[in-house]
Amino acid sequence: HQHNLDDMPLGVCEQVIQNGDNTEVVLKMPKDEHSKMIKSRVEMGAYGGLSIGYIARDFEYNTEGYRVIKDLDWYEVSFVTIPANPNERF
Repeated sequence: HQHNLDDMPLGVCEQVIQNGDNTEVVLKMPKDEHSKMIKSRVEMGAYGGLSIGYIARDFEYNTEGYRVIKDLDWYEVSFVTIPANPNERF
C-alpha cells in the first residue's frame, strides 16, 4: 500500500476489466493479519482509491494534449490515500 516497495505484496490482481473509460480490477488477498488490517482500513475509508504502477508501451497524444495509452505493462496496484487521478475511486 502507498507504493511501499519494501512492504510485502498485498495479493495478486486476478482480472482487469476495461469498461469504456473505466478500469476495474479483481484483487485476491490472503487471509492473514496484514491483509485484514488493510481491509479494515479500506472499509473505514482510510484509503481514497487505487493507484497503478506501469510502463506505457504504446501511446499517443489527443487533440487536447492528453496522453492516451494504447498498450502498457502493468506492474503493481496499490491502495493509496490520495490517488494521482482525481477521478479514480473505489
